[in-house]
Amino acid sequence: MGALSDVVNMGHWGRLRMWLLAVAVAVVGASVLSYAGWVDLSKSVTQRPVLPWLSLIVGGLAFGVGMTLAGGCANKNLIRAGGGSVRSMVVLTFAAIAAYMTLKGLFGQWRATLLDPFNINLGERGWSDQGLGTALAKVAGVDAKLGLAIAAVVVTIALLAFVFKDARFRANGLQVMAGVVLGALVVAGWYVSGHLGYGENPETLETVYFATNTRTIESLSFIAPLAFSLELLMLWTDASLHVTFGIASVIGVVAGSAAHALTSGSFRW
Repeated sequence: MGALSDVVNMGHWGRLRMWLLAVAVAVVGASVLSYAGWVDLSKSVTQRPVLPWLSLIVGGLAFGVGMTLAGGCANKNLIRAGGGSVRSMVVLTFAAIAAYMTLKGLFGQWRATLLDPFNINLGERGWSDQGLGTALAKVAGVDAKLGLAIAAVVVTIALLAFVFKDARFRANGLQVMAGVVLGALVVAGWYVSGHLGYGENPETLETVYFATNTRTIESLSFIAPLAFSLELLMLWTDASLHVTFGIASVIGVVAGSAAHALTSGSFRW
């Protein structure tokens, strides 16, 4: 959101190019993991063959407006909270409550009843998931793995061509490094939750994703993890709850921000 604001209000493309570089790195890395068989990206919530288009539109608009009024997205407020911002702590608390209500509470019932029925069931059309590789495979009649490789190469080349055509961005080593690191963190998230955190449940003998609250493969996100973090704090004595990948990501961002603020002398209540 801040990157788009820079472009619209000041004509600065640096942060947007940095984020697009992160996307390119994430696309390459995730595609390599999937192609090598180390993770199954089709198990992700975002790749399910049912596309709830109305939920995505309404939810996206509500989230965008809300985060704009709150002065930034969840990640930005986590960073500010680590630096001592009480305002961001309040924002995060209400964001966590709203997220939990959307997942399991009143908002969730409204979503499931009023919005989710408006969907496109790609499974009925023979699609196994929503991935670009699957789409290309269906349209061009190629193998799914080849479709994934082609889609990843095309998207990555297009993104990198746009990102690095600007000489000022190429000369900004900090932004280039930040984009690469952010993208690599997303790839690492897929690997941790989808490979290291995937195994057999000794109680049921079923293979499950142990590292996530959703019991599916995930990478970096912050809204649902905020809700699950709040749930863990409120139900701390519930032995079935534990620190998952998403919760650890929330803790890590706050801790990293606090460490930087304390060492740089910028921590302020």
